[in-house]
Amino acid sequence: MKSLIRQFVERSEGGAFEKEGGVSEVLGFLLIIAVSFVVFSAFMQTVVPGIVSSNEAQHYQEVVGQVYSIKSTLMNALSLRLYPNQLYVTLSLGVQTFPVFIPPSEGQLSVAPFDPNLNFFNVSFTTLAGTQKFSSGLTFYVSLYNHAYPSQEVIFDNGMIATGQLNSPNLSVISNGTVGIYSSSMTLILFEDIGNGFSYTSSGSVGVSILVTSISSSTYSISSGPVTITIHSPLSSFWANYIKSLAPSQVQVSQSNGNQVITVSGINTITIMLMVLVVSTSGSG
Repeated sequence: MKSLIRQFVERSEGGAFEKEGGVSEVLGFLLIIAVSFVVFSAFMQTVVPGIVSSNEAQHYQEVVGQVYSIKSTLMNALSLRLYPNQLYVTLSLGVQTFPVFIPPSEGQLSVAPFDPNLNFFNVSFTTLAGTQKFSSGLTFYVSLYNHAYPSQEVIFDNGMIATGQLNSPNLSVISNGTVGIYSSSMTLILFEDIGNGFSYTSSGSVGVSILVTSISSSTYSISSGPVTITIHSPLSSFWANYIKSLAPSQVQVSQSNGNQVITVSGINTITIMLMVLVVSTSGSG
């Protein structure tokens, strides 16, 4: 009888030990999962944003370089009188900031052609033949919608390039416009987009086609009065400040109907170079 009781106790204790061992394995597994989750959460909250921000900052600099390249390409075509001429460029709108966990950032290219009511760069002056008027306009924005790095815009406005956020204090000019004032003479380079404009959003790249249809250059003798420049564009105030800085004693700036009106006095001769083009998109680049 004693031997049977001893066997029963031993079997019962052995089963308890086996059950306790199984429970320990489950608890250990759950603990590993909990620790892994904490580590993963910490990684996503502390490390990943820095990686994403760095990648988006690099992408922003890449886009700035691409817009610079567009300006250089246009200026080169202008100097060599290359028309009709078809130019192709690629703009990177989005970037894969971090694999798997975070979707690619997106960007948008918006092209605003010459519009006598919305987007224009008008120049007028008087010669012996009468009043001479020129109207032009080409503005495009690359808007970068970032996850971690501050969202940015790169703006090309009639040859001037600015970066930052539109209508905010951090918007700054990184490449000035194409205006020269040399005492009694003046030069102006104008871009006129006669296309329809468009907007394109992507997390990849976009191909842009620029058809240069004509390039002209003419020098005029001014008989009387100032040169008047009227600008309505996203960077019109920057244009006013820039032209004012070229010849502070000759330039006056005022506003009329939301436009910047710039008058330049003391000018005897002015050279106008005008590039007429059509900007369109070929879709993903």
